[in-house]
Amino acid sequence: MISIRSTVVAAFMGLAFTWTATAQVNFGLAGGLAGSATKEGLAGYTATGFGRSASYGGGGGYRFRNGLIVDGRFEQLQMRLSEDGADMGSLRLRPAVITVGYQGIPAKGRGFSGHAYVGGGVAFSSFRKGNAITALERQYGGQMVVETKSAPALIVGAGIDYFLSPRVSLTSDFRFVGANVGTSWAAVGPGGRAALPFEKFFVSNGQVVGGMKFWLK
Repeated sequence: MISIRSTVVAAFMGLAFTWTATAQVNFGLAGGLAGSATKEGLAGYTATGFGRSASYGGGGGYRFRNGLIVDGRFEQLQMRLSEDGADMGSLRLRPAVITVGYQGIPAKGRGFSGHAYVGGGVAFSSFRKGNAITALERQYGGQMVVETKSAPALIVGAGIDYFLSPRVSLTSDFRFVGANVGTSWAAVGPGGRAALPFEKFFVSNGQVVGGMKFWLK
């Protein structure tokens, strides 16, 4: 015998299935902490290193019906370089990447799920001199010119999500960003210009971030 309750239950179950099977556009913001994954910050100089830094950014993408998700991500880190405790400066790193992965969706649109991804792109960068270098500039009456280059970037990550509703989720992310940034240094003074043998920053880092995503059909 068909009842009102069974008909309503069937309708709700059908809506839940329709929601989970529907492809969706998503966008969101995230922020957290990043720590260096290398022993030295400047290649060949073991006393150098990058400290912990804040990481923040955002992005968006498209989830297909089978769970495959393609995202574009952009973030920023301000990584401080030190040598034996002295402030040598800070490297601003801005990775822009495309990722491909899997995004789970709770059966009823609410609850826990997970995701994983891998991708790559370009890390844009710039360097700001620290107190240790500017003090040497004042002492010797010269100027240190520091330039950086864009570099290929690799990203691998995974995390847990909690869907507050079919349209909003809280995200946690554990990810690795790999990149080596080319650099050139030159001392400029009354006697001319002298190139220094500094060639590469090791900026690979691990990150723990949290954020919020919004999902649209």
